[in-house]
Amino acid sequence: MTTGLQTLFDQLKLGTILREPERVYGGLLHKMLKVETEQGIYAVKRLNPTIMKRPHVTEHFAYSEVVARAAVQNGISGIAAIGESEVVHQIGDAHFMVFPWSDAEATSAERVRVEHCVKVGKILAELHQMSNLFPPSDQEPQMDSKRIEWESFLTHGGECRNLFESHLPKLKLWDEKACLASEKVQAYQVISHRDLDCKNVLWAADQDPFVIDWESVGLVNPMSELLEAALSWAGAEILAFDQVKFISLVKSYLEAGGILQGELDEILDFGYRNKLEWLAYNIKRCNGMEAAEKLEIELAKREVKETIEALQAYELLIPELHRLLS
Repeated sequence: MTTGLQTLFDQLKLGTILREPERVYGGLLHKMLKVETEQGIYAVKRLNPTIMKRPHVTEHFAYSEVVARAAVQNGISGIAAIGESEVVHQIGDAHFMVFPWSDAEATSAERVRVEHCVKVGKILAELHQMSNLFPPSDQEPQMDSKRIEWESFLTHGGECRNLFESHLPKLKLWDEKACLASEKVQAYQVISHRDLDCKNVLWAADQDPFVIDWESVGLVNPMSELLEAALSWAGAEILAFDQVKFISLVKSYLEAGGILQGELDEILDFGYRNKLEWLAYNIKRCNGMEAAEKLEIELAKREVKETIEALQAYELLIPELHRLLS
């Protein structure tokens, strides 16, 4: 590993690696390494090889970093990848992105405070208002509004099938609701981060938070993204929804110039969509269709279980969310 990384660091003129790279845990898709040279410390992301086989993915990563740099230049505290004309670097069969290292840390959902929610709400409003400054992407498709073929996953047996098969009726119902809402929800979209949850915001004392992992950048309905972010920071993903934190993030968003627009019922129905797509992806990983390593398959099993629980909790939460956002 170090030999390949040194080739990469030579290309980027970042110096000689001084010691064995340190694995940094926390991400759900890619591997992150902490690498030290005589010139500094860097975060190196080794991109998931399965994802890198998708069409146009390299172009999308490059586009996401264009948006990240534009956001930073316009006042968002964020960390963008190192590189001039290219930000995805191939060494052998592996693909890497390199970032400046920051000692700032993400907070866990269990440790989120109201102050975190206030700052994230402000960042999201600022991103939505500067969307017109971001270049459009010719690689950015509309989100697919077709229903997910849940039965197709049943052809693979084993533990993963047992994790989701009994939930098929509900999965189909939630999927139908999201698909019916998708056309109207996607009628108004902005370019934004699209993954502004706890793991993608770093915090340091006496500094504004840093936004990282811009790879999901693309078109999104602003109210839909607000709902996703507010639920995440309010603890919904760990089944510990905190109404005060949710309201604090939404209120901060509005005070910073964000606007609530769109039909609330459709926004809430569409709220199933990202969770369902994440579930479908992890079922594929669990079945070995989208994963090569045992560790990744085990991670996918956990995500299948937790995502189904999050979907169930979201359904129960919808009446309260309707009241809070009305």
